[in-house]
Amino acid sequence: MTHLGIVALALALLTAPLAVQAQQAGKVYNIGYLGLGSSFDGPNRTAFYRGRQEHGWIEGQNFVLTTRFAQLKTERAREMVAELVQRRVDVIVVQSAEGALAAKHGTSTIPIVAVSPADAVAIGLVASLARPGANVTGLSYLGTELIAKQMELLREAVPNLSRVAALSNPANPTHAPRLRAAAISAQGLRVHLELIEARTPSELAKGFATMRRARVGGALVLSDPMFGAEARRLAQLASTSGLPAIYGFRNHVDAGGLISYGPDFPNFFYRAAAYVDKILKGAKPGDLPIEQPTNVRTDHKSQDRQGAGPHDPAVAPATSRSDDRMTVRADTASTMAVERPAGSHSLAAAAHCWRPTREASVGRLRESC
Repeated sequence: MTHLGIVALALALLTAPLAVQAQQAGKVYNIGYLGLGSSFDGPNRTAFYRGRQEHGWIEGQNFVLTTRFAQLKTERAREMVAELVQRRVDVIVVQSAEGALAAKHGTSTIPIVAVSPADAVAIGLVASLARPGANVTGLSYLGTELIAKQMELLREAVPNLSRVAALSNPANPTHAPRLRAAAISAQGLRVHLELIEARTPSELAKGFATMRRARVGGALVLSDPMFGAEARRLAQLASTSGLPAIYGFRNHVDAGGLISYGPDFPNFFYRAAAYVDKILKGAKPGDLPIEQPTNVRTDHKSQDRQGAGPHDPAVAPATSRSDDRMTVRADTASTMAVERPAGSHSLAAAAHCWRPTREASVGRLRESC
């Protein structure tokens, strides 16, 4: 090859990526979203769109969002995945473990960004966190590893706790390992663990009735899409049953629950936008490590009773809810160390304030609070 030929070849190699980039610049990408519930709005959507905009993505200009919802039905999730595949979306963003597994079952070619499936390796979603493989990547939280701390916080709220109920959804693939972790933690705390199941919203009241008959002193509510959708009702059931309960996400406290301990859920969607950006720019999902939160937080109500909304005339507004951020410092999840900032409100005092008294109707604050 002549000198001129070598130069021409080099120029061609250099300009080819620019030509492809210019061609892609005019493309409007189709981002699919599969929710296990019935909507994609509020803080999660706001965080996702903020992340998209920071990477230069504007809806209607260079991407459109195609949404499908499973209505809390696992079998419907697979149908919705099939519809997204038919719409030829460029990437699928999916919430929850059930939705992520349905998406993986439904396509092996379209990139999948999973948002918040707990224990992604344990449920078989990815091969490893460092190298997920196949067409799946995203963000996973330490669902199982946080159980022990949740049990400890519940014990702190109820110092004389001897019997705890663990509310799970047997349809959730992440709950089996979390229940095992709860059993181990219960042994260490020397408390009896009562297992309660609820597959549908209609079974929640029955579950709390079973807790009352079992005379448990508190409840551990495992994170679940159906439980999240029923956060307000769960808080009310816990309150009317006189049971302090701890949850995995802050939205339960916002709905009236007593305590939550877990990662910042909207931040998952904000971070997911970066994954979508990398994939649409050519990255292979299987090569992008699964991200896990480096911070978890505890929130609790300290003035109003569990289950009461801020506008409930029977209670004082929640003016002193703790928004303490729990910082995880660890090489592995099993050895995490947690710091609570000074000045945190007592969980025992919070539980005391909302627990109904025999003399007062449910929903009235104790006079000492």
